[in-house]
Amino acid sequence: MLVLGDPTGALGRLVDEDDEVDAVGDLERCLERLDDEAPSLVVVDATWERPLSAARRIRLAHGQVGLAVAVEEAEIPAMRSRIAFVPDVEQVHVVPADAGVARLRRELVATVGEVGRHRRVRGALDAINRDLAAGWSHAASDEEPARPSVSAQYLAALVRHAADTIVSVDADGRVVTINEAGLRTLGVSTSRVEGRPLQDLLADDDEGGLARLVDEAATGEPQADDELLVRLANGHELLLSATAAPIGDDTGRLAGTVLIARDVTAERRAARRLQSLQKAESLATLASGVAHDFNNLLVQAQGWADLARDDVDDPELVATALERIGHATRRAAELARTMLAYGGRGSFEAQTLDLAALVRDLEPLLSASVPAKISLEVSGVSSPQVRADATQLRQIVLNLVTNAVEAIGDAQGAVHVRVDEWADADVAEGPELHAPHGIAVVEVTDTGPGIEPDVRARLFEPFFTTKFTGRGLGLAASQGIATAHGGVLTVDSEPGEGAVFRLLLPVVTRGA
Repeated sequence: MLVLGDPTGALGRLVDEDDEVDAVGDLERCLERLDDEAPSLVVVDATWERPLSAARRIRLAHGQVGLAVAVEEAEIPAMRSRIAFVPDVEQVHVVPADAGVARLRRELVATVGEVGRHRRVRGALDAINRDLAAGWSHAASDEEPARPSVSAQYLAALVRHAADTIVSVDADGRVVTINEAGLRTLGVSTSRVEGRPLQDLLADDDEGGLARLVDEAATGEPQADDELLVRLANGHELLLSATAAPIGDDTGRLAGTVLIARDVTAERRAARRLQSLQKAESLATLASGVAHDFNNLLVQAQGWADLARDDVDDPELVATALERIGHATRRAAELARTMLAYGGRGSFEAQTLDLAALVRDLEPLLSASVPAKISLEVSGVSSPQVRADATQLRQIVLNLVTNAVEAIGDAQGAVHVRVDEWADADVAEGPELHAPHGIAVVEVTDTGPGIEPDVRARLFEPFFTTKFTGRGLGLAASQGIATAHGGVLTVDSEPGEGAVFRLLLPVVTRGA
């Protein structure tokens, strides 16, 4: 170990007490020593003039030498920050120069150990890179067969200890290799697997999803399936997230296929349980909200009925009571219709509609509901035809615009309502939208503050609201209406970037 500087304190005592620790007071002499010797570590005393400049010169001259700077313990954070800004200086450790001799020795020994580990890892990686650059094969003679390259050993260890199933099959679909994770996942032994067709691992009635994935990859294109149901020969069923890719030989012909699969059975079950719990929580919220609202309406109706009964001779009071009772019952009926709409059970009269014309007809009503500080734009890229109830579609558009205006609040902003048509049904979110003729889109965009992810996940739950007023049923009912029409309501938003709500409906052919 070599110290650059005229150390005092614990560092100086360490130099005096330890024969393996030497000190030099001149940078050029230090560099000469490094050329002649191979010290395990060079320690630059921070009291030496321009210690980081010296550290930089040492690192440039000897890139792999262990390097440390000794500084008072209180100055360690500042020194580390300074080192980060010095060009061409890497892997410089900082040790406490004012610690006791015993602790300083422990710190330096630990630093030497870390430097050694770094050298070994770096050397292995350099060897791997050299092997990969030179090719996989090493020349061999009859007397001395070629030994596996470092890269081959590295990749073999990587495959053997990987947590995912890794299986390679030859061009005939027979298993060549399988790692330990694959044996555990598929419930087999190496002797029972290697050399046999991959299909033999599956149940006779299995649809061959795993084998199909491998066969499709053998055509030349990598394949992937995030949720592949596999029935094994031992009777177990697994959900696998799997990818398969072809392997070519030196001539470019197919040599085989590699399959990488992760068992996601437990993960998917946990997700379904969580989804069930969330549904139960949503239903509990729904039941609580409906009971609360209906109870309030019934209390109002009962209270006014009692007043009318007690003062039946007061015509004015009786008339007021009957009016309030009628108001409460109408609100109860509205709540019932909203809940039916949320469940997709509301009654409607479907007819073929021009969606763009329906939205254009709504523009005067929408403009009247938007404050002057918020600009409203209504446009139509196309005029898709949909089969729907006009009144309920108007309700959805009004709900979305009202929510957009409330999201912007008192600030200046803009709301854009746009009608479009997507030709490709695959762009829709979720499997619930069957649209062979295309997708009709009503898009409502606002310049509001955006929606936090935790709020976005619950937007369509009944009685969930972030407002001070309102029952939180507008979006839930709108989603129910969309579902009843074979469509879906989606939202795309990030905090600070506004929000885009889209009503997606299947397009029908003209005259349908």
